[in-house]
Amino acid sequence: RAAAAWALGGCRNAPHVVAALIDGWDHEADRAAARAMRLALAELTFESFAGPGPARRWWQKARDGFAQSFFVECETARALGASRGGFYGHNEGAYGGQCIDRGWGNRRQDVLELLLEAGRPGDRTIFLRYACPREGGGLLAIRGRRGDGVVFEPDSVPLARTRSSAHWRWVEVPIGTVDAGRYRVEIRSLNGPVDCDVLGWR
Repeated sequence: RAAAAWALGGCRNAPHVVAALIDGWDHEADRAAARAMRLALAELTFESFAGPGPARRWWQKARDGFAQSFFVECETARALGASRGGFYGHNEGAYGGQCIDRGWGNRRQDVLELLLEAGRPGDRTIFLRYACPREGGGLLAIRGRRGDGVVFEPDSVPLARTRSSAHWRWVEVPIGTVDAGRYRVEIRSLNGPVDCDVLGWR
């Protein structure tokens, strides 16, 4: 059961998986399996729960919004050949144990391109989990495309400095209303290296 829970931790954007993990944790007597379920839930929800009770109460409030959110691991861009610069990193605290690191953002041509889905139209805010311990922090350019057209391109996004490459922060970027469908989101650094872990929207 512990191995199954670890595997479910890789199933992002699946509300039924979150519900199943909470139900399983609530009835699990084996400590190793319960720990695996707790960690899998943290991986999928970006929340830490002291027990299944708090997890269930959070889910009752967050379930509808979770169904409309969509998140992907930044390193999938490299696996799909949709990135330039950097390489896989294994920074402490990165979700899934991996991120994009190794100097990504050192060159202006470095880019990550990731696919986000909107199940229904509505306002969205982009969320990026990053680490940037450089003096002065970072600065990103974000562009969303659908087909050949640019759908959103917010102003340059400042990134607050983090204490180290193992200390992660989220930056939030409202982008307005999008239609239902799939979007290619491009990320570029405008002033130097940034470690990127997870990108998504709500």
